[in-house]
Amino acid sequence: MAAAGCGGARPHVTMNDCRYPVSLTSWLVDADGRPVSSSSFERVGSVSVRSRGWNIGWTIIPLGDVDLSEEVNRQVEEAGGEAVVNFRVTSDTPAFPDVLPGYFFVHWVPIWPGSVWVEGEGEIVRRPGHSPPKREAAPALVPDTGSGR
Repeated sequence: MAAAGCGGARPHVTMNDCRYPVSLTSWLVDADGRPVSSSSFERVGSVSVRSRGWNIGWTIIPLGDVDLSEEVNRQVEEAGGEAVVNFRVTSDTPAFPDVLPGYFFVHWVPIWPGSVWVEGEGEIVRRPGHSPPKREAAPALVPDTGSGR
């Protein structure tokens, strides 16, 4: 049972392609580099992302990074926000039946993959009275009637 602690994964969590500032605290930095408290922003929503990270070789060899950027970008844009504050990242090993019954023994084989769920949560904020840029609607598609015109 003591060897069961080897299961799981240690993925690198990244947000390299995030288009919005993300802070682990309640503070942001303005264009001049001065700290600004989130109390001067209005909360417009929350962000919640979840992704799975994988490793093999008893967590030694990562099978890719966990990048949360795309989903954070989508949720901030959807809420009309400008930034994320109080962002928290947690990880949790999946329940053993979720991976494979008998997981306690199978993970002793070094090529057996291990995984963790990586979750991020935070508050979406924007400057008071600031509206996000309006996105142009996609052009309407006309169905093909097959008339050949």
